[in-house]
Amino acid sequence: MRKKIPDYFIVFRVDHPISLESYANGSTDELFKEVFGGAKIIKSFDIRKNSALGGYLRKIVEDPRFVERPLEVSFDSDVLTTWNGISYKEGTLTGKGELLNDFWQIDRPIKEFERFMTEGYERNGIICANLMNLEFLFDDEEAQLYSINRYIGLYVTEIQLAEFELSSQILGEITGQIPPPKRGVDGEPYSVRRFVQTNPDGIELPVDYYHNTTYENNNSIIPYYQGNVVGKFPLPNMVDDPLRFFYVKDKNDAFKRVISLSEVDYGFPGSEEYKRVTQLKLFDTKEDISSYGGPVQITSQDDASLLKEGNSQLVIHLMNQGGGKVIADGEVLELNVSKYIVDRKQSDYYFQVTAASGTATSFVYFQDQEMTRVSANFTQPSAGGTASVSFDTTTYFSQGETIYIVNGGFYAVEEVQDSVTAVVKNIGGEDNASPASTVSADSLVRYVS
Repeated sequence: MRKKIPDYFIVFRVDHPISLESYANGSTDELFKEVFGGAKIIKSFDIRKNSALGGYLRKIVEDPRFVERPLEVSFDSDVLTTWNGISYKEGTLTGKGELLNDFWQIDRPIKEFERFMTEGYERNGIICANLMNLEFLFDDEEAQLYSINRYIGLYVTEIQLAEFELSSQILGEITGQIPPPKRGVDGEPYSVRRFVQTNPDGIELPVDYYHNTTYENNNSIIPYYQGNVVGKFPLPNMVDDPLRFFYVKDKNDAFKRVISLSEVDYGFPGSEEYKRVTQLKLFDTKEDISSYGGPVQITSQDDASLLKEGNSQLVIHLMNQGGGKVIADGEVLELNVSKYIVDRKQSDYYFQVTAASGTATSFVYFQDQEMTRVSANFTQPSAGGTASVSFDTTTYFSQGETIYIVNGGFYAVEEVQDSVTAVVKNIGGEDNASPASTVSADSLVRYVS
């Protein structure tokens, strides 16, 4: 072991034997391709920091007395050769040594030399802390009866490239993948209903994401359409490289190896039905699609019944546990609401508190509008007067347009001075703050016209 501990131990199944020719004359790359070209991930064991095994291993390597060199050899007459590890007498990480000047001066057979050096741990009562003999027990429920398979385990470090949601609209269009999903229920990002599909060629997971358009190749590293994907997918030729392992991990932390990645068109380009997606093909031929959707962790759950049809609503109770105000004056609440009918519809709501007491709160709110904020306090000019105001950004400002500032009122943009500063004119009106009053920093700004 060294200071850096891997994240997982992954078990692969190899269904075929390896040829003697590959062992005898094949290059390392060729042998790797033959062994792992069709290898399927069977089981993964979590050894990250929060797991029991990972926490145990890290307690050892993160101890300040742990050293990565189990044996420190010295050829000087007055410097010890040290065996590092765990003293089974004192029960602690330590190092103990011997002066070996006389030993170095006599020629010895290699076996005798190696035995003497190895037995140094025994002579000094030391267990090597860098060697950990771990055994992992697993079942291969997909293996056929009486089949003889080969299993290979690798310690790996996770490198996450992206997070994604399935395109439930396309899930039922994939040829050979059955049964078809129930629209609005199966495969939806919010659904927890178990839904098992099979595909003899490998389960395919469609994602609203593509790098190239229908008619041209994109030569940049930026995808043409990213949808709800956080991060970036690898390119298809990267996944085709047998010297690389690409995988998806479901919400249960189960690893599934990816065979290929391709961009697929559904419908005729230009029509309303047309859609282009990226499809991830797995080694697995049977998969519970609900493992790729729904909540990862449910913090609370209760029974609910539908009383009557109507618009849905969300009620959020903010608990006052420390006395005083639950929400402070000027505080901003941001809500991102996703609605699922056939396609996903997303709305952004901004609420800013204008006055708060122990029993009541007043606020203004905006929905699905370009927003920025005031970044520093400014003094309200008189009606028709101007003030230079600092904002988080003035990207969407243009001379002559009207903006609304919470706690300030309506203003006309007189001049955009730079990317964060603009001169605004108080239009006046009953909704505007009194002249000489202070309009506070963090006030939301809405573009009116």
